[in-house]
Amino acid sequence: MWRGAGGRWGRRRTPETDGAEAELTRFGERLAAHPFSPSSSRATGEMIADYAAALDAYELAGRRVRRDAQGTLRALDDGERALARLDARLAGGPLPVLGPLCFFDPRHGRSVREVSWTPDGGTARMVPVCAADAVRLTEGNPPIRTGRPPVPAPREAPTATAPAAGPRLRDRYPTRQLLLWGALGASAGCLAVPVALGEAWLALTGLVLLATIGSLPLPLGLVVRDTSVALRALIRRGHLVTAHHTRTLPPDVLASRKGWRHEYAHTTDDGSQLTWDRAAWDGTVQPLPRRRLWYVAGHNPGQDELHGPSYPFGLGAALLVSLPVFLAGVAADLAVCPGLLIWALVH
Repeated sequence: MWRGAGGRWGRRRTPETDGAEAELTRFGERLAAHPFSPSSSRATGEMIADYAAALDAYELAGRRVRRDAQGTLRALDDGERALARLDARLAGGPLPVLGPLCFFDPRHGRSVREVSWTPDGGTARMVPVCAADAVRLTEGNPPIRTGRPPVPAPREAPTATAPAAGPRLRDRYPTRQLLLWGALGASAGCLAVPVALGEAWLALTGLVLLATIGSLPLPLGLVVRDTSVALRALIRRGHLVTAHHTRTLPPDVLASRKGWRHEYAHTTDDGSQLTWDRAAWDGTVQPLPRRRLWYVAGHNPGQDELHGPSYPFGLGAALLVSLPVFLAGVAADLAVCPGLLIWALVH
């Protein structure tokens, strides 16, 4: 099932954000499996500070992942360096000296030294860069990639025969937002006509219908669509598999999870591993050694999913509840527009 991206209206997925999400997941798993506990008798103030810095970096990266892929990678790198310091303190060795990621693009890797760089219209300053960018800047060439969007080409001045063409409305707003605005505009127009014809009670009736169940079709339509797609995928590409208990995770290890969790893993035919977790009341609850779970193969590699035993029943219940309410909302909207408009014009 598709999960909405960050932001009010969602954002389009890109390979860059997918890579940032993968790095976020990898760091979260490493953080969850780390043996350090702040309540341990061995824990010192410096260790607790490093562990807290890693948790803060993970939480910050999670907030950035759908809107700033490069910022996510830099936040995760801060967490990696905090864990490296923590591991060194636990081992009793010297603290590692790790430079930050490349100033121009975090995907270049860790910086190797600082070089002088002068931005356009700015003053020279020292920035940490990777080995490749260090060579290019030393030779007077620009860096491989600055991580900033390209400057758009200047638009030609409008003429009488060729006026400047701006972006279309569809290019400037997502479909969901356009549908919402269109529905609100049509409803307002249908309510205004009875008022203009002296039938204010019709407009009041329509307003009550819209305020109660008429506003439900858009969100419930998305629920019906996503649930139907997931149910179809389960029927066509899903089957039961056996997953084994791998570990029990304490609370507050992952910022988005509260309480204890029992994690189960299943290895697919291509060797990749899928995990599923179940909430536990506390750390004393003993997990089952294995569980039967629903495996749903994705259309593309890396899109396979693992779901709990009650997954089909949850999808069916969600569809049975949302579909009638969605249809009732559609009927209410039709009663307002064009129903009330036709009534007002005929009578």
